[in-house]
Amino acid sequence: AKMWFLCVLVFALAAGLEPCTGPTSQIYCSGPLLKAIQLSGIFSDSKTFVDMPLLAPPEQVIAAGKILLQNITTDNIRAFVTKYFAAPGGDLVPCILSDWGSSPSVLGAIADPTLQDFAADLNVKWLDLGRMVSPNVSAQPNQFSLLSVQKPFVIPGGRFREFYYWDTYWIMQGLLACDMNVTVQGMLENFLFDLLEPLGLVPNGNRVYYTQRSQPPMLTLMVGLYLDSGGDPGFLTNALPLLDKEYAFWMANRSVTVTLNGESFTLNRFDAPVTAPRPESYAEDFRLAQGPAASRNESLVYAALASAAESGWDFSSRWFAGAGLGTIATPNIVPVDLNSILYVVETTLADMHTDMGNQSAAALYNIAAAARADAMTKLLFDSTRVRWCDLNISSGTQRNTTTSCPGAGFASQFVPLWAGLADHWSPKTVASHVAALRSDGWLSGASGPPASFVNSTQQWDFPNVWPPSVWFAVEGLARLPSSPEATAAARDLAQKYITSVYYGWADQGAHNMFEKYSNVAAGRAGGGGEYDVQTGFGWSNGVALSFLQSYGDTLVAPTLPALASSTEGLNSWQIAVLSAGCVTAAVLLAVAVFQLHRRCRARVGAFYFVV
Repeated sequence: AKMWFLCVLVFALAAGLEPCTGPTSQIYCSGPLLKAIQLSGIFSDSKTFVDMPLLAPPEQVIAAGKILLQNITTDNIRAFVTKYFAAPGGDLVPCILSDWGSSPSVLGAIADPTLQDFAADLNVKWLDLGRMVSPNVSAQPNQFSLLSVQKPFVIPGGRFREFYYWDTYWIMQGLLACDMNVTVQGMLENFLFDLLEPLGLVPNGNRVYYTQRSQPPMLTLMVGLYLDSGGDPGFLTNALPLLDKEYAFWMANRSVTVTLNGESFTLNRFDAPVTAPRPESYAEDFRLAQGPAASRNESLVYAALASAAESGWDFSSRWFAGAGLGTIATPNIVPVDLNSILYVVETTLADMHTDMGNQSAAALYNIAAAARADAMTKLLFDSTRVRWCDLNISSGTQRNTTTSCPGAGFASQFVPLWAGLADHWSPKTVASHVAALRSDGWLSGASGPPASFVNSTQQWDFPNVWPPSVWFAVEGLARLPSSPEATAAARDLAQKYITSVYYGWADQGAHNMFEKYSNVAAGRAGGGGEYDVQTGFGWSNGVALSFLQSYGDTLVAPTLPALASSTEGLNSWQIAVLSAGCVTAAVLLAVAVFQLHRRCRARVGAFYFVV
């Protein structure tokens, strides 16, 4: 019965899944024209070109491109792009989120008045980040790389003009804390009916060049968030068959069988079927394949890069087979976080089918969840070091040594705790695990746990702290059974995160929220990777609001950082205040300006909403 159930799900999916094809594929996805433009150097960020709408039908642009390819010069390429492409961003329009309000209920959960003002400003940011697809995209879909959806949505911000799959889970956390159930339901409808139903998977983001890969499968959990926050129970009727369909995608296209001591286990991995550079990072991928990775099959390099992008951890030493990005081998890794997420997907789908009266389907999902938990315990848990690790299937061993799982491992080890895979642990095991986390440094440092303690220059390594990682750590520690120490550690990490994002927000009165933060200095933006740090920022705001909702009774606003005796690393206003010797006055003035700025923005936002 179990095999029959899975086969039915797979058959329901297989016919609809296609890679990036269609009229614009030779422009936005692959081919000599894309290669010539992306390698010309006329754009500092490869994403710029593939986000640019066409000014003519794609067949006309392709025909003109063939002429261009006969005489490639930088000037000719620049003239071609100017003639046939519009600036990026015109495919999206700002929108009014109909259920936005200036006094969300999360403010009532916060005891500290300063943090109330901070939360109120985060609420206003939803107005800045709200978007709708331009009507022009629906009218002429073949002239855009954007995938059209019907309802408003919230974007991350910065260069991320469109919405992204797993980012949206934490954005929804923040929206629901601000009572925006209508917006969340619309975003779910976008995922379910405009993307998953026609494509057979949820793409990385709503761009045509993302349709070859997904991201961690959070959609079932997003629906659960919505329902748990008072959403329409009837929503599940049409959503559940599509959630089954997404689960089938992951089991049919991203599963792997591992054998240990004669026993076979099925787990999942990131394995995007891509054998060309990622269009949005074409130049970077091409140069890597021709340079540091030149000794390898370039198709394997491109597949590994796309698979790392599918993981959300792009990029990290976690995926490296040796030293540096040129050794990336993502499909060789069975990730502990992906399988933890799928375990929760399976248990959630079982509960959803139970609610819908389908006991047989619920039983099969419970069987799948139990099998996954057993496989993870046997393959991904090191009982000696009391640590969860990825599995490297190229060697068939756990990545729990200094050569395969460097030092203290990765922040992904918190995800099994969040998933409930430690719910059965004894108090002794819990105590050992928390002690190991503390001794390895995961509970200290600024901002929260870093992605790793490996300083590889990649953005998902030290010293960068990512909001989802902090959220998993806090939720996971809080879930550990019978451990006041773990509960206290969860609250402490929540405070560290709020302290850091508040510092960054308060700096120079700019009210910036960064996509990632530094483990070394609270409030400092992270760095490294393929692009400059972005501001906005969807999931950073969402995690902050989630913590303020859950821990707002005890979280406190930090005092602005004490100024160092040296001006090294200080910005201009800090140096000026230091020189003047008026730290106290500056702090008081800054707080007053912050509060006034927040109130003005809230009023402007409210007025914009009304008109």
